[in-house]
Amino acid sequence: MISTLQQFHTYLPKIGDMQYDSQIFTGDQLTVERAVNIIASVSNGFTPEDRLEGITIQIADWYAGVKILEVRITIHL
Repeated sequence: MISTLQQFHTYLPKIGDMQYDSQIFTGDQLTVERAVNIIASVSNGFTPEDRLEGITIQIADWYAGVKILEVRITIHL
């Protein structure tokens, strides 16, 4: 998982000499929990790249949205 986040970090746009434009990455609850723990574990790195600065993690409850649409469709049919 840490190698995945490090790879994602290489795609973040730079806005300054040592600053990155913050980007939102979404995932299910388990993925977000793992990513947040990894970012916390590297938060004392020497460089912004080491600290994975600019990666913002957010839960995307895609499955719940699909289920809601599924129930709504079956009710109206």
